[in-house]
Amino acid sequence: MRTVRGEVVFPHTAQPMLARRLVIEISDVSLADTSSVLLAAAEIPELAIEPGLRVPFTLAEVPEGAPSAMLAARAHADVEGSGGFSAGDLLTTVHVPVPVSGNVDRLEVPVTPI
Repeated sequence: MRTVRGEVVFPHTAQPMLARRLVIEISDVSLADTSSVLLAAAEIPELAIEPGLRVPFTLAEVPEGAPSAMLAARAHADVEGSGGFSAGDLLTTVHVPVPVSGNVDRLEVPVTPI
């Protein structure tokens, strides 16, 4: 197992608000014809969002992937706390690759309002 550390990066245009939770996930996205496989996740409750906010995170015990695997990180600032997507939420909308092996110390996971 390994550790992945980084920051969720909010845009400078983000509206100040309270998110009920911020979820950070690492998944194996290798297969295009099936759902990704969740490998690790962390949740930060009750987060005050402000423009340009950077939220540090640590995911411990992240399994290493196969050499041919594609791992990716994503984040979801859930304004309502429902677990679903709703207006005002902020999501990762770009592919954020995660190395398949070794510790990671400076992963940046951007989010964008939906």
